[in-house]
Amino acid sequence: MFGFCIAAGETNLMRTFLQSAILSSGTKMHLLGIFVVLLVLNVLGTSLLGLGLFITVPLSVLMMTAVYRQPSTC
Repeated sequence: MFGFCIAAGETNLMRTFLQSAILSSGTKMHLLGIFVVLLVLNVLGTSLLGLGLFITVPLSVLMMTAVYRQPSTC
């Protein structure tokens, strides 16, 4: 999640890692589950000759953004 912290304007790398650790504290298993589901979804998109990636990659980015914006609801 540190990439979103950098995009939000936090330019100090150590500070973004710390903020990411704070945001993900207590939700690590839920985040792992979401990322595994997204990985499986992208692998399925790849299995369709790569054409499914046009749908699964943007969907994955939107899902990760939603998780970043509302970490307490995971």
